[in-house]
Order: sequence, then structure tokens, then C-alpha cells
Amino acid sequence: MDSSTPRDFLTQLEHGNYQAALTIGRRLHFDTDVVYKKHWLQSVQEGHPDLDLLEHVQNDDAFVVYQCLVTVFSDPDLQRSLLGLGQSRTQGKEQEVWLQCQSYLQDYLDRLNTLVDITNYSIEAYSSFRDADLVSVAKQYARKGNAAALRLLFDRHDALLGPHRLAILSAIPATADPAAYDLPRASDYDPDEIRRWYLDHSRTADQMGLCSQALAWVRYAQAMGVSGIEEEAITLDWLCKYVYSTGDIDVSWDNFDALEPQRVLEGLLSKTNASSVVEDMRALALPWLQLCVRRQKQDRPEQLLYDWILRYADLASCTVILENSKPTLSHEDRIIQDDEDVARMALAVIYASKAENAVNDFVRIFECLPIFDTWEAGEQAEGEQTSIAPLFPESGECADLFKALQSVGPHGLTQMMDTLQVHLGTAETLSRYHANVPMQWYLTEHSLETKQRLCTRMASQAAGGVETGGRQFDSDNDWRELLDDMMQLRGEDDGVKGIFAELDQAEIFETFFSSLLRCGRFQLAKDLMAGPNRNKKLDIGRAEELVVNAEQEFFDNATSGNMYTGNLKLALECLKILPPTDMVNEERDLIEATHTLISEYHVMDRPGIELMPIQVRQSTNRLELISKLVNTQRGIYRQPDRVFELAKKLGYQDDALAKVRVMAMLAAAALVDEEYDTSYTLCRATVEEATALQASSGKKMRTEEINQAAWQVCYNLGKVEAYEDYARRLDVLAMAMTLTPVEHLHDVLSVWRKLNEAHPTSTAQLQLSLLRQQQRQQQESATAAQSGGGLHGLLETARRQQWRLGGLLHGPGGEDSHTTKRKRDQLRDMVGGWLF
Repeated sequence: MDSSTPRDFLTQLEHGNYQAALTIGRRLHFDTDVVYKKHWLQSVQEGHPDLDLLEHVQNDDAFVVYQCLVTVFSDPDLQRSLLGLGQSRTQGKEQEVWLQCQSYLQDYLDRLNTLVDITNYSIEAYSSFRDADLVSVAKQYARKGNAAALRLLFDRHDALLGPHRLAILSAIPATADPAAYDLPRASDYDPDEIRRWYLDHSRTADQMGLCSQALAWVRYAQAMGVSGIEEEAITLDWLCKYVYSTGDIDVSWDNFDALEPQRVLEGLLSKTNASSVVEDMRALALPWLQLCVRRQKQDRPEQLLYDWILRYADLASCTVILENSKPTLSHEDRIIQDDEDVARMALAVIYASKAENAVNDFVRIFECLPIFDTWEAGEQAEGEQTSIAPLFPESGECADLFKALQSVGPHGLTQMMDTLQVHLGTAETLSRYHANVPMQWYLTEHSLETKQRLCTRMASQAAGGVETGGRQFDSDNDWRELLDDMMQLRGEDDGVKGIFAELDQAEIFETFFSSLLRCGRFQLAKDLMAGPNRNKKLDIGRAEELVVNAEQEFFDNATSGNMYTGNLKLALECLKILPPTDMVNEERDLIEATHTLISEYHVMDRPGIELMPIQVRQSTNRLELISKLVNTQRGIYRQPDRVFELAKKLGYQDDALAKVRVMAMLAAAALVDEEYDTSYTLCRATVEEATALQASSGKKMRTEEINQAAWQVCYNLGKVEAYEDYARRLDVLAMAMTLTPVEHLHDVLSVWRKLNEAHPTSTAQLQLSLLRQQQRQQQESATAAQSGGGLHGLLETARRQQWRLGGLLHGPGGEDSHTTKRKRDQLRDMVGGWLF
């Protein structure tokens, strides 16, 4: 039999032996709620409340409800069960305290469900949220832009939050998307109050520089049925378009209304171009101008449109604007709707344009022009201009010309459009040959020289330019058509004066022929000049001048000295157009000489830098080129005839002094190469040529220059100690003394005496050598008598003088030892009075 006592019950309960306490309590018929209450409180204290324990409390609903109100579980489902337990214990109780408890429990349950749907559940979050001021919480969610949480709060707790709805929604940032929130409708509030509420948000957004956000608030208000904000919506819409077009974020709602309509129009069209201008006109410019009229800000909106077109639109944009203003379109589809203004605009745009290569655009504009009927055009008004030239402003600006054309009516505009048609015809012709000029060029008088330059430009640019070799033209017919067009520009068939009217046909043909040559069309040039169908406007003398000019241009532009390729080849081919003449032969000789110097002998301008053909032509002393050749081409002195021929082709055909200089160069080159015998032969030839020139009758030769070229090389060879043919050394020294200037005679004479004293037997050898030379020359003179005249006789006389000079210098016993004359006087007789 169990002997448990009440003390045992208390002892077990005090020590936490709840099961034992329950067993004893049941035996003793105690109320076991006390065990479950203590056990529950201990579990709550330890942080692990056990809901089953609280549910076993059967006789103390107040305790259970209180615990349900103050206890928080870490698990939302347990928390929901706890609140449900509390609600079950309040059912059927009508006392006020129980009703309040029931209200709290329901509120806690609603907030629990709201919190779980809003965010992650936690003891701390729930503990704070269940007793928080929901109005403040809602405002906080509004400030953070948490639209979903805010909507849930209003859905779940409308009774509490409804009265504060506008205050809560006012906390929504102006930057938020209004469509994301369940914002108030006009039907829910006073129209003026709700209108101000939406406009306040819109103003706030605009003050932050967010005009598009401000517009979004106004448009959402309209969607919510708010009236009386239509003008604000329109203004904000245009403000957004303006800011988007210009990027000017400093413009706000307030100062946008203060902007001039013209400035807004300029901003709206600031990014437009030819491809978008028509769309921008219809979507932006024209609606804006209509708004300005409606708001009474502008009584002539078309003038704002014209000002923008004339000042800011480029030619391509003007073209498409006028194409969308042509009279064939319906009135409402036209950008410019007045026919006279279309004509004035077209004339201003075309004639004030500074573009030189825009004929296609001009033609497109011309095709948009209206046609005024005779009755519509009427008679010319008093003082009305029919020519655009007197109206053309000094500024040359399109806007100023359009303004000047306001005084011209349909009659005058018709006359101007007729003139424009003629000008465009000429412009199209020039454009085909890349010789465009601005359209205003046709409005002024030009000098004959200016028109000649334009004619030359037309011909030279026609085939793609001289530098391209005329590659643009595929056939001779293209060139013939060019000539026809150039001639046609002298005058039109209907009697209208052409731009080349002052140029005669021969002058135009010369210009054409010159371009033809420079583009390398030699066969066609030959046919036109010398063929059976030749143009008789060009005489042969002028043709020769043009051919040579073209050939010289090819020559001067040549980068290679090879006459079988490139421009030098073209230069040679150009000369073949004409039969040989002195001028043609001279140019051909220069080409061949240039080829020889550069391509065959590779004469350089400077070491490592190739000589250019133009340097050959521009050389003021082409003998320097011969000198470079002789100094760089070893052994060239063995081919004197080739060098003499080269000198002739370089322009020294009849220059005897040049021949003497060339001989002296060759002799000097042989001396440098220690080819002493060759140098001696060339020295003798040089002296013979110099002596023959001095003896020539009927010519005034430059004696000093001739002698200088001859005596110096003879002297240099005579004093070379390494040359052991003493007789020849004495010979060249004797030849040098016959030509040496008086101031240098002593130097030559000293060398001669020194050599003669060292080798006295050489004098006899010299005399024998001279005798043999004389005999040989006499034999050769019979053959050369017919062509050479008295050349060999002169040489023979010179040799006798050298013989006598040798004897004189040798001392007494010579040929003239019997004479009583002084040696100085005898020397004067032999070499000429000029020496002394």
C-alpha cells in the first residue's frame, strides 16, 4: 500500500521530479495543474518552452492565456499554435478582460502571419513587431521603398493603418516607381487634396533633377483618376524631351516654363540629322510649335521653324525637309505648308550653300519647287526683283537671303526658279567633271582669268586628274564628250549666255588638248591634232608648244631616269605626237641624255642619293653632270665619243667651249687613273681643239675660258714625275705655254726647263715626234679637207710654233738662233700679243 504524503509531493515538485510529483498527486487526488505550470515555467526559463505542458493546464485559463500572450517561440508554427491555444481558452467568455485578451491574441496572430510573409521569422523580429506601432512600421517600409511589405500591411491591417494612409504613403521616396505601390485613387479622397499629394511627389522628384520621375508621378495620378493636372503632365513631358535631347539637367520644371520657345525648339532638335529630321519634325518640332500657339507664347510658329532650318539644318537635312514639303503632298503631311515659303526656302538653301559638291542635293530640292500658274504668279509688282543676285546679302547667310526673298512674290519667284534651272544645268555639267563651284558663284560676274582657270580645272579634273593618268575615262568617247560639254558651256541653244561665253573656241580646245596630253591620251591627241579629223582651231606652232609643255611636266615629275618606264617613258611618247622639230629634238635629246646619266651610268646627286630627272633639266651648268660621270665612271675617258655625244644631248650641240672642257675632263680623269699616254693623247686633242677655236674666223670665242680648260690639264700631266716619257711631257708643257695666262707662264716654264735640263736628249725626240705627227696630219688632211676646212693646217701651224718655242726655250743654236730678237719678243710673235 502506497504511503506517499503531501510532503513527498512537494519534495518531488521542488526538486523538479515532475513525473513523480504527478504520480503522487494523482494518488492523493491533488490538482495536477500545479505540476504542469511549474514544469512549463521551468521550460520557458530554460528557453525551450514545451507547449504540451501548457495544454495540460486545464483548470487555470487565466494562466494559460497569460502565458500565450507573453511567451515567444523560435518556431513560427509553434508560436501560431501557442496563440491558437490562448484563443481557445478565451472562447465563450464575455467579460471585458477576456475580450481584450482575445483581441490581443488575434492581433498577435495577424502580426505573426504578416511578419512571416514579409521577412524571415525570428524571436527578436517577432518580439519587436507584435507590439510595434504599425503606422511607424508602415512609414519605415515606405521610406525604404518596400512596396510589397507596405501593400501587405495595408491588406492585413487596414483598420489600423487606413486613417493614416496618405501620411504613410507620403514617406515613399520620390525616386520610387509609383506603379509599384497601391497608391490612393481620386475617388478615395478629396480631389484637391489628392492632386496636391501627387504634385508634391512630382515636384520633389523634379527638384532632385529627375524630370522623368516627376512625369511618372503625374501620369500615375492621371491613371488613378486625378484630374486637373493635364497641363502639368504636358509641361513635364516636354521638359523630359528637352532634357533628353540636350542633356541639360539644370533645367527644372520651374525654369522650363520661362525658356523662349525658340530655345526649346533648338534643344529638341539638337541631335537630329538627315536620317531622323523628318521624324523629329513631326514628333517634336511641329507639336511643340502648336503647343506654343495654344499657350499663346507664339503667334507665328512657322517663323520659328524657318529660323531653325535656315540656321541649324545642314544641306542634307534641308533637302529631306523640303522633299517632305512638296506641294504634291497633302497639306497636313507637309512640314512647310506654304508654297511661296517652299520656293523661298529652296532658293535660299541652294544659293547660300557653301558646298561645292552637292549638285545631287540641289537637284532634289529643285524637284520640290512649286509651279505657280500664270494667274497665280500675276504681273511683276512695282519694285519686285526677278533676279536673286541683287538680293544676295553680304553675309552670304541662308537666313539673311530668305529674309530678303520675303519681298518677292510668285511672279519674281517664278523668274528666279527659271534662272536656277539654267544654273543647275551648268552645275551638273561641271559636277560630272569634278569642277564644282558654289551656287552663289553664278550670281556674280567673274573675270576672264577666273573663267579660264575654271575651264582648265574642268579639263584637268575631268578624267580623275593628271596624277591619275586619266583613269576615270574608259574610252575616247568620254574625252570627246568632255570637249563637247566644254564648248557647250560657251552658250545655250536658246541664247542664254554660258559661263565660258568670253572664251573663244580655240582657247577652250587648247585647254582640253593640254589636259588630254597630261593624262597620257597621246593617240587621241594625235588624231585630234594631226589626223584626218583634226581640229583646225589649233595651229601647229601652238600644238608644238602644248606638247612640249606636257612632255616637260611628265619629265619633271619623273621619279626614275629610265626612259622605258614611268613618266620619262610618257614624256618620250608625248613627243612622238608631232613630227621632229628643233624643239622636239632638243627635248628628246634631253630625255635620252637623262636616261644615259641615271639609268645607264647611275650618276648620283650625292653619295647614296639618286639623281632625279628634274635636277638634270634645272641644272644651270650641265657640264657638272659630265664631270660627275667622268669622276665616278672609271675608264669613261676611253670612250670620248660617247661622252661628247652625251654633252651634245645635254644642250651643248654647238658649244665649242663645252667640248674643250669635256676633253680636258677626260684627260684629267685619265691622269688620275695613271693612264698617262691616254691622258697625253686627250691633252693634245684638247689643245688642238682650243687652238682651232681661236683660229676660227667669224666667231668671237671666249679665249681665256678655252685656254684655261686646256693649259691646266697639260701642265698637270707635264709635271707628273712618274710619267717617264719625257719627250711627251716636254710636249704637253710646250702646249701649255702656248695657252697659259701670263701670270702662270713662269710656273710652266720652270717645270719645262727643269725637265729639259734633266733629260736634254728628249728635245730631239720631241722634234722627231712632232715631225712624224705633222706628216700624219698632212696625210689625214686630204681626207678631212672637204669637211674640216683648214683645221689641220691650223694644227700644223700650231705645231711649228711649238717646235720654235721648244728651240727658243732650249737656248742658242735652235731654229731661230741667227735672229737678233730677244727671246721675249720671239715668244710674243709665236704665241700672240695677248700673252704680254
